[in-house]
Formats: sequence, structure tokens, C-alpha cells
Amino acid sequence: GRVIMMPYVSSGFVDSDVGEGRARHDRSYPHARYFFRGNMKRHGEGLQREVVLPGLAKMLDKADFKHKKVNVGKDKPTVYTDLLNETASELRRASICPCPEGDSPTTLRPFEALASGCLPIFMVEKEIIAYDIPFPSLIDWDSIALFVRSMQDIGACQNGLKETFLVLDSLGGPASSREVAERLERMRVLGKEVFYRHFSFLRNPEGVVSSMLFEARELLRRGFVHNKYQPQLRHKVANEPAQRDRDKQMQHLKGVDVHSGDM
Repeated sequence: GRVIMMPYVSSGFVDSDVGEGRARHDRSYPHARYFFRGNMKRHGEGLQREVVLPGLAKMLDKADFKHKKVNVGKDKPTVYTDLLNETASELRRASICPCPEGDSPTTLRPFEALASGCLPIFMVEKEIIAYDIPFPSLIDWDSIALFVRSMQDIGACQNGLKETFLVLDSLGGPASSREVAERLERMRVLGKEVFYRHFSFLRNPEGVVSSMLFEARELLRRGFVHNKYQPQLRHKVANEPAQRDRDKQMQHLKGVDVHSGDM
């Protein structure tokens, strides 16, 4: 059967700053073009983090990628809250947030990025994660986020790191076009609106519930049944030309009019 995926509950340090009509943060002088905070030394799906993320950080202009891990039960509670507060402040001044897979295909990171006005880039193919992101019947994810290859695919390809750098640099690097920059900014603004309407447990819990009920109604109406994606799909995606990532993102940014629609 089909499971309705719910959004992660974002921290109050991030969620308290969202809402319709609230002022956006000035990104004229961003803290970082590219931002990542989290555990780089993981197993399973996150095994390549400590190779790929530092490698990209060395190549990208103004990339702020740092390993941060809280030892639950050992560190004082203030360590965790201080880290959340610090990360929330830095997120608001960042432009692009890579979001690799964690223990599950989706993590808390893309939701906090949306809430902060930082553009999330899922580091997993859209075809793979399509049924693991919340409310796909209601939200056009291509209008608020981008998708590139997974960490495993990048690490497995001979030129995976360089090609991923080219994708990210074309989006947020110093030589990126004004047209691309304007479209990304519209995606950030729309992302904050979508977060408030559908993902904000703190500010708009009714919106979260309404979105869940809408998704359930749509699934019942369609009689939709979904089986988990097969490993063969991941293998097929990993063996496609790496250049496709760059071409797909640029085609999306140049050929799609980003608008709010019925978000």
C-alpha cells in the first residue's frame, strides 16, 4: 500500500522565523553560497559524505561545509540548542543547501532550508525520491528544490565530483547568469511560502493536517498503490551520463516559469 510521507518537524529556531508577510533576509552579502551542517562520518546511504562534501567544498566558491554531531545522552542539552540556534542563523544567510540522504531518503535538512529561504538541492535522483517527499499530489517540488545525483553515484563515477561541482557552480557560483540567479531567488521565496502553508508544525499546524488529508483523498481517488523503488532503478540512474545532471538543471531553470500556482 501507499504510505503518506509527513514532513520532518523543524526546530523552533527555524520555524519561528517563517510566515506569510514576514521580511526576507538580505542575501546581498551571504554568509555562504553553499551551506552544510551535519554528520559527515556516516554509514549506509551517507557513507560517501566525508569524501564528496569536503571535495566539493574545496572546489566551490564560498562553501561552508562542516562536520557537526551531537552525542545524545552525553552532551549537555545546551550543546544541542546552541548548535540549532547557530545553524538557523547561518542558514538564513546561505544561498544553496545540499541535502544528501541520511537514515532515510529525506532528512530534516531540506525542510529547514525551505523555512530559511535557502534553496535545497536533494542529492538523490527525483525518480528515486519521488515517493519519499511529502505531499507530491499537492506540491510541485521542481518549483522549490533541485535534484542531482546521490553521494554514492557521485563517488562511483570517475568524474562524478567534477560534474557535480559544475552543476552547483553553474547555479550559485560567481559566474552564474543573472537569469539563473533571479529564478533561484524566486524558488527560494516560493519555498518559504510552501513551507509555511504545508510544513510548519509550529506556525501553521492546520496547514500540515490539511495537506495530509488532501494527499490521502487524492490517493483514495486514484486508487493508487505504490511499491518501493527497486535497486535496479538506482543502478540504472548511477550509470547514466553525468553530464545529464547539468543539462537537466539548466534546462529546468531556463525553460520553466517558476510561479506560486496552487501551492
